[in-house]
Amino acid sequence: MTRAACLAVEVRGQPVWDVVPEPPESQDLIVVGPDALGRAVNALAQVPGAIELDIRAGEHLAGLVLTAFNGPPSAVDTDGGLDFVFDRHPADWPWCFGDGDTAAVEVKSSDGPFRYRESKMVHGDRLSVPVVSVVDLMQACSGLVSRAVTALDRKAKPGWSRHVFLVMHPFDGFAVEPFNSYGLVADRLPALSPLVRLDTLWVYFHSLQSIAQWSASERRWTDMMFAGWSPDYGPEPEGRIDGMEDAEGAILERLGHLGGSPWLFGMESQDS
Repeated sequence: MTRAACLAVEVRGQPVWDVVPEPPESQDLIVVGPDALGRAVNALAQVPGAIELDIRAGEHLAGLVLTAFNGPPSAVDTDGGLDFVFDRHPADWPWCFGDGDTAAVEVKSSDGPFRYRESKMVHGDRLSVPVVSVVDLMQACSGLVSRAVTALDRKAKPGWSRHVFLVMHPFDGFAVEPFNSYGLVADRLPALSPLVRLDTLWVYFHSLQSIAQWSASERRWTDMMFAGWSPDYGPEPEGRIDGMEDAEGAILERLGHLGGSPWLFGMESQDS
């Protein structure tokens, strides 16, 4: 039996994942402009309740990505409601939530041991991190998808589209594929079972800023990227936000968050 045939973790008695699809003849890629992250930081920081985003759970990262691709949310959870509600914006923002005009979103982050250990670490501590496939990482997050779907069942209003955003912390497991594919992973991910009631599933692999979206209506994954600055655009604006690391630092500063973030880190190699 192949690994693909074994992806059968269940949501309310139904499997989360279908078999790993054969690589498509062509692969879709959605790219937003080089100013998208800067706009996202400014817009998200002005949303009422944004100061209460759960940093350790990566809600600010999900908010930045989703805002860049859909415009800012109309509501952020402050009292146990949906993590985000998005309403379709005028044409000056893209919309990647499908045909509906209101999107309900639940955010989940990988639940490995790192963030618990990180809160208690002292200088010199060591942490072993497994290097695994993206299929293994997705399978390990099946329970998170299950809980998110259950939350949407309880919280989302009838007629709203339903979406889950998974944030994968690199120290919960390095995905080997992004290092071999320039961060493009869509053709390597397992299909979501059609029995799972979601319109889209978004996954952010933090280690290489790789973003992919599963569309239930199209039954396929799509890679999503932020465009870099081209000399053809003219001189690069001073202070332009380039990449999610810069965007995270900017949104934390705008929100007055002084407690640090387990998602911001530096790495250096050392001879053994």
